[in-house]
Amino acid sequence: MKYLITSFRWKFLAGIFSAFLMTVLFSLSRPIDQDMVDGIVDSFLRIKHAEASIDRGVLQLRYYMLYSYDTLDEQFYIIREEIRTLRDNEEMMSVISGTSIETSIKNYEYLLSERLLLVNRFKMQDVVLKNSLLQISKFRKKYIYNRIGDVDILIEAILANFFQYNLAYDEKLSEEILKDVLDLENNTAGREGEQARLKHFILNIRKAVAAKKELNFILEKLLERGADRNIDPILVDFKNHYNTSNYYINIFRLLLYAFSVVMFLYAGFMMLKLFLARRRLHESNLSLVNMNAVFVKFVPVEFLQMLGKENISQVTFGDYVKRDMSVLFSDIRSFTSMSEMMTPEENFEFINTYLGKMGPVIRKHNGYIDKYIGDAVMALFSGTVDDTVAAAVEMIGTLEKMHSEHIFKHPFHIGIGIHYGSMMLGTIGEHDRMEGTVISDAVNLASRVENLTKKYKVNLLITEDVYERLKDSSKENIRFIDYVKVKGKSNAVRLYEVFENDPSDIKQLKKFGKHFTDKAVDLLCSGSPEESLKYLDTYLKSFPEDPVMLLHRKACRPDYEPVSV
Repeated sequence: MKYLITSFRWKFLAGIFSAFLMTVLFSLSRPIDQDMVDGIVDSFLRIKHAEASIDRGVLQLRYYMLYSYDTLDEQFYIIREEIRTLRDNEEMMSVISGTSIETSIKNYEYLLSERLLLVNRFKMQDVVLKNSLLQISKFRKKYIYNRIGDVDILIEAILANFFQYNLAYDEKLSEEILKDVLDLENNTAGREGEQARLKHFILNIRKAVAAKKELNFILEKLLERGADRNIDPILVDFKNHYNTSNYYINIFRLLLYAFSVVMFLYAGFMMLKLFLARRRLHESNLSLVNMNAVFVKFVPVEFLQMLGKENISQVTFGDYVKRDMSVLFSDIRSFTSMSEMMTPEENFEFINTYLGKMGPVIRKHNGYIDKYIGDAVMALFSGTVDDTVAAAVEMIGTLEKMHSEHIFKHPFHIGIGIHYGSMMLGTIGEHDRMEGTVISDAVNLASRVENLTKKYKVNLLITEDVYERLKDSSKENIRFIDYVKVKGKSNAVRLYEVFENDPSDIKQLKKFGKHFTDKAVDLLCSGSPEESLKYLDTYLKSFPEDPVMLLHRKACRPDYEPVSV
């Protein structure tokens, strides 16, 4: 075992060193591509040039010297395309991933998009202002030739202040204009004709003042964002990161070249050790497989699965589980007298031959043998009760086939009892000696039911708990034969005979006589032996050799009591 652990350790070390070597060779052994770096620097310079053009455009906007927005749009487009080119460069992104440069580029993109939104807002407000100015100019031309009267002074003041305000933004002047507009509205109150003529003028003045104020606000924001956004620090950080990375990569390459040969030789040595260890491991595994196969013969896999264990090494003292299951007991009739006529070797050969045929039948029907008790077998079934009854029927049929092949010197019979109930499966004993077992009244009852097959001279008996859970198609060759009292229980248990393995003529007689036998047994057990006797006599006319009904006929007397087990 120690050598086995050592071999796995060598295998692990060889894998780690090989993986480390390959990772270093492919990920860190070459410097960053210089052409890629030059291309990135060129992109940063083009972004910087576009930034300068945008800054000039913003200043021209401030002093009304920009006559077209195409230049600004073109510079924004150039910056966006260059940033997209940088992001599409996978090698560059892998170099800066997780660094402050990546964060700076994201912040730069955010500020750029914010500035572009401000420019678009400026365009919209500029259109509003120009439209308002056009309408105001038209009103002024009409006003020169068509004076209104007592409000002429206010209108002239508003126009004078507005044209001055349009040349240079002044917050106090805008407040004065809006105050004059309010006075104009108050002075024309009640004069619908004058209000109608001045309505659009007042509206355009207010729109123009608001647009001018918004344009001034946007210009301030544009200049502020222009100061915050600068590509130069990002470019400097990238160059420093590139130089630092290349410095460490070159140092590492020197170390890599020095140790690569040693590591390859070491890996080869480890592979040799691994080969030798795997040969030993294979031999050990074969031994373990054989040992596990032996363990399975003593501790059924099904028992481990019910306890929720993968192998026997996980079983601990006191493990248990509660399950509803079917339990089957079978026993060889008159085995004691048979064994006295055989030598010990013949006894073991006889038992092993018999059990060798019964075990596969039980496993075929989803059961497993919990224990052998001499010639008796106790089996558990976690599936349906139909599986359990089918297994019992096939066990009897298998025995009949063995007799037809003359495998045994003398024919013999077996009795089988089946019950369904709640059981506790677990381990009992002490820390140095344990075994798996089942603890339940259901087990005791199944054993007692099997023992009653001798009394009734039948092969297979099941309890009411089994019968009620059978599919209807499985009940055809089953009949009710008696009530039995169980110690510790107040109610008697109904017993049923499964006569599937009887000869066909007897099977037909029992099947067609079920109405009479069921009625006779019910009447007998309910305290009406005279009535029961009528049904029994009717049935026994067709099948006078039926041992169960002959037994009941003898019991048709006043002091009859159900069988106790």
